Amino acid sequence: MKYLCFECGNDCAVRAHHVVPRELGGTKKIPLCWICSGKVRDHYTRLLSVAEQNSTKKLTTDQFALQMWPLIEPMFCGYKSTAWYLNAAGVKSRSGGIWHASTVSSVERKYFRLTGGAWLPSIYSLEEEK
Repeated sequence: MKYLCFECGNDCAVRAHHVVPRELGGTKKIPLCWICSGKVRDHYTRLLSVAEQNSTKKLTTDQFALQMWPLIEPMFCGYKSTAWYLNAAGVKSRSGGIWHASTVSSVERKYFRLTGGAWLPSIYSLEEEK
């Protein structure tokens, strides 16, 4: 079953979000998409911060992948959709331009190569090829 974001109605990258933080005893959850959830828990701000840091210091591709993938991964919902989200949120790619499905895929592959993790093509990439 696909859940819709409580705030915007989107159905991509929806996660259960605690209304009151768990650390403060919260038990109730609402479905929020990555962008709306990020507005609540500062994830969105961190993504923009890395992108801004890149625009001023020009991070290497390795540095960019190491910093961006952990922020992108929780909202990942397919390469095309994730690129769309990043562009809609105003997050610039390493080159300062817009994100494409191939850009998201490259960041993912580079991250897993650098961290020694096993890179497996996402099931979303197979769906997007159809």
